[in-house]
Amino acid sequence: MPAHMSSTSNASATADRLILELSNAISAPSSGPGASQNVSAALLSIQKHSRSFGFSSRQCEQLLRLSLLGRLRPNPSTSVGGSSTKLKPPKTSLSLVILRCIVPRPRAKLGRQAVLDIIASLGPSPSSDPVKSAGLRTGADDSNLGPERVKVDSKIQIAALKLLCVLLESPCVPLCVAANFYAEGSTADATSRQEHREDREQELLQRQASQYSGLAGSLPTTFLTSAAKSALEKCYSTLFHFVDYQALRPHLCYLLCRLTKRRHVRHYRITKLMALRANSAPEAGISALLSTYANFYPDLLFPELLGGGGASSAVGAAASAGGLKFPDPDWVAAVLLAHARCTRREAGHTVESDDEAESETEAGAGRAVKKQRLSSKAVKETTSAEAAMGSGTPALIPIPNLVTIQPINSAQKAFGTHPSLVTELSSLQHLAHSLDRLVLPSQAAAMLGSGFGARLMRVAVLAGATIANEDSLSQTIPAGRRNRAAEQDLCWARLCDWLESVLGDELGIRGGKGARKLKLPATELEFRRLGALLRRAKYVFDLAEGLPDKLEELISSILLAIATVAASDDNGVKSARAEDLKAWSSRWDELAKEVLAFVPLITPSDLTLFQDRFMNPLEALASSSKVSLDTSATVLLALSSLLSNWGARDWTHISRTLDKRTTYRWGISSLDPLIDYSLLISAVSSRADALATQLIALFPRHLLIEHSVLSVYETLAASLAGLRTTASISPRPLFAFTLHATTIVPVSRLCGLVQDLRAAFEEHNNHATLPRSKVDGGLESKFLDLREVFFEEGNLTTLNSTVTLVANLIWLGKLVLDHDSVGSLPSGLHEKVLAELASRGEELGLKLATIANTPFSRAMSHLGERFSNVYCSQQRKAKKGVGKEATEEGWVRGPMTPKVIKAAKKFGLPGEWTNTDFRAYMMDWLEKQGVEGMYELLKNILVTFGSQLKAIRGETQRQV
Repeated sequence: MPAHMSSTSNASATADRLILELSNAISAPSSGPGASQNVSAALLSIQKHSRSFGFSSRQCEQLLRLSLLGRLRPNPSTSVGGSSTKLKPPKTSLSLVILRCIVPRPRAKLGRQAVLDIIASLGPSPSSDPVKSAGLRTGADDSNLGPERVKVDSKIQIAALKLLCVLLESPCVPLCVAANFYAEGSTADATSRQEHREDREQELLQRQASQYSGLAGSLPTTFLTSAAKSALEKCYSTLFHFVDYQALRPHLCYLLCRLTKRRHVRHYRITKLMALRANSAPEAGISALLSTYANFYPDLLFPELLGGGGASSAVGAAASAGGLKFPDPDWVAAVLLAHARCTRREAGHTVESDDEAESETEAGAGRAVKKQRLSSKAVKETTSAEAAMGSGTPALIPIPNLVTIQPINSAQKAFGTHPSLVTELSSLQHLAHSLDRLVLPSQAAAMLGSGFGARLMRVAVLAGATIANEDSLSQTIPAGRRNRAAEQDLCWARLCDWLESVLGDELGIRGGKGARKLKLPATELEFRRLGALLRRAKYVFDLAEGLPDKLEELISSILLAIATVAASDDNGVKSARAEDLKAWSSRWDELAKEVLAFVPLITPSDLTLFQDRFMNPLEALASSSKVSLDTSATVLLALSSLLSNWGARDWTHISRTLDKRTTYRWGISSLDPLIDYSLLISAVSSRADALATQLIALFPRHLLIEHSVLSVYETLAASLAGLRTTASISPRPLFAFTLHATTIVPVSRLCGLVQDLRAAFEEHNNHATLPRSKVDGGLESKFLDLREVFFEEGNLTTLNSTVTLVANLIWLGKLVLDHDSVGSLPSGLHEKVLAELASRGEELGLKLATIANTPFSRAMSHLGERFSNVYCSQQRKAKKGVGKEATEEGWVRGPMTPKVIKAAKKFGLPGEWTNTDFRAYMMDWLEKQGVEGMYELLKNILVTFGSQLKAIRGETQRQV
């Protein structure tokens, strides 16, 4: 009977004992009796435990230390002067076997120290002095600079690097693949082997395979902790230093390809790789690393990659490009088998020991080798498919065809006909000639900075000087499409690629054209850095009046991720589109404002796409209870600016141009003639109106909310007149800016936007007699229909009622409660509100209608008092100057009722003034102080009062 493995309850203690025995056997004097046998026995036990259970994180790090130093990590208290520092490293063959035994058990991940130990083993090359070549401090003390450098054989360095590669990134192979280790390779081989295999041996294989065929789960994609990954990324420069060593180069290049980010692409590294490639035989690792650099800057080395396309054929290039294969499928097979066995034990099943079963069937040694080969094949066959499912990193790194950079002489630099550096540019014109041929386009990211070079770059790009040399970018454009617009598009596309690479690297964007997965900031430094990048990237496209498609998509992804954080409930985030989401704080508000600054630059697009990308996240952000009111107001201001930019265009001309299938330029983009832009503008206007109404109803006293809501309605009344379906103003804003107004500012701005609507209808009526041009379908017809709907008779009636209502509330002192009458209160004012107003009027001895009158309202009572005292003071000074008898000094106290006005005449008010005269002169004074909206509306809708205002202004002009 085959033996059964013990449970995992004492597996950790057993592993500790085995590792200690191996350490003692290695450190024992080699001349002692049975030393070699003790090492072999301890090593065999380690191998068996590795295959059956694997090791914990701490135990894996101990085995790594044994393989490199021949001892476990010394105790800090005894490390100085101890005898352990004098021990020699183990033999190369022994170290290699120990490295093969490092198999992490389920949920085990190696930490930062393991990474530093492997990096330390690369320190001095086998033929150099350890202290001089390391460049770091030596000794057993751990420091921020890393561990002591160790001197090991190059074979051990290669094995350690290979282990680091597979620990960093492993294919997500399902555990059920372990059953393939005991299956046959092919039908033909199975037939031939079946004839020479005993029935009992075949039955044993089938029983062992059945243990794993139904297992759920898969291997993790990494066996390193986040701290270990961070430490490995910080060692990028150290790893790149050893690329010179040919033996280490394949695994170093594989590791560097997986670690490379935009900040790692440096000119000296490119030069070094190009020199290695030119002076040695072609190596897939060097080409793959250059290809990785080109992914961040597509035109860095390979002109055929310009615009994001793949590698194409080039003169002297290989016919086909290879790829970097996974470094060690055999190691993955060993880890997979150990994880499968541990998973069965955790489920309460017994696991048969392969080693003891094989010795019982008299095929131990041969079976082990045969099974190992089969395991490698099984993993290789499943890696390509399963790795794609488990992680976003492809199994192979594509290598493009390469061309080398030719030497540059001074004449070529001066005329900008060959690649150059930003630091070599002498003027804006030189920059304009050289922008498309920069050797290091990463330096163009300097425009995101705040220095002189950043301003120089932005001015050059935004001034359109990038197309000064017509022979530059046009060479990459098909001959039939070469024109200034195409060249400008290509320049902006390149610029967008650079900026997107910066932002994408900061957000950790992975994947292709599918859903973007963002790693949002989690620390104060990350918030500040991302906010600064967004702010400076916005500077670049401000004068362009638009965003490229790719950058617009990236901004929408960031906005959606922020809205997801704002809309998440306390129990967790429902959406999985963003990682590492934290609780909402003021840092999120600041970041949201930086993203909202891009909203006015959005190009009109399909309605459904715009709603998914921007409108839905904006509404969720503005309506969230977690978001500050300042951020909600910023959302409304961003929508107002966006609609203002859209409404400022001549859509009749635009639609006529698009109907002719002629390209219409919108900033740096072109509008799609197949999109119904009339539906887009009308729908977005309606949703902005609804959002503004919702916020002002919830927060009627917040100044920024008040300002942003008024900005939205001012845009709807002016820029978008004729581009939406309704001309009405919701009841809540009307009440908030009249009966509930605390200052004159919202009252005047409300009157101003109402007057803008009146002016739009008057202008339309003046041209209504002209016959409409005949348009048969198309986008132009839709805009003409939308304009007719807006200016139809029903909307005019609604507007007239709104005008009368505003005049009643702010000036005439009337409240019309009959809903069928013109100027009546619209539905929406609660009965309790009317009761409260009536109660307040009774306390003041006034009627309900009078309490809404301007002189008695909270917004105007103190202004009337202020005007009276200013006017009386001016009159007293004027009389003193001409020697007339001065009037009595005193302070006029409001509200300015007819009785108070009569009493104030002894302080300087003209004796012939009536209540109407006082209000007219006060209105004239307010207009000079900036209250233009109310002045213009009242002057145009009240005939008698308007004539009086004009007469006052005429008298003032004659006096001047």
